[in-house]
Amino acid sequence: MDKRLFRQLIGLWFWVGLAHAQPVAHPAVPAAPQHAGPPAVAHPARAPHPAPLSWNSLTPEQRTVLAPVSREWNTLPLKLRHSFVVVANRYPRMNPEQQEHVRANLIAWSRLTPQQRALARKNYERLRRLTPAQRRALKLKWLRRHRELLRERHELKMREQAAARHPARAVAPSASSTRPAAPAAPIAPAAPRP
Repeated sequence: MDKRLFRQLIGLWFWVGLAHAQPVAHPAVPAAPQHAGPPAVAHPARAPHPAPLSWNSLTPEQRTVLAPVSREWNTLPLKLRHSFVVVANRYPRMNPEQQEHVRANLIAWSRLTPQQRALARKNYERLRRLTPAQRRALKLKWLRRHRELLRERHELKMREQAAARHPARAVAPSASSTRPAAPAAPIAPAAPRP
């Protein structure tokens, strides 16, 4: 997996996790009207469903922030749309670096295939369930692997640069190139002279 994509996915998992941790406040969806009368009895089987968040129900500010996912907005799961709205509501209070991070993550999310998105959600849930000690161990393992990949890339780059500077040294003669080439077709014996 590309290093940049992996970093974006990790950031996206973290970002989606932050959105899930916050209560959903959506200014475009009006609060339920208060009725005078006996209080309604809550039925666990009939928990009220949040109003669907269509693209048109978003405020202009929310649409601006969420523009990278506008094409597929109405097909996203409701829970994810609520998470995105929470982030969009916090966006104006973020510093420019955080805003750029949100923008980059939304763009990365919009480019993922449905299978990659499902994998990202699954991995996020697995990471969320780890204990702090397990998270530290995983982070150390990832950092070791990351350093190893960087070292390998650096070595490859250095070999390529050396090959470009000294092309004769880059190609070592192989055993087959030192032997004379075999004839393409067998040579017929010469006809006897009369």
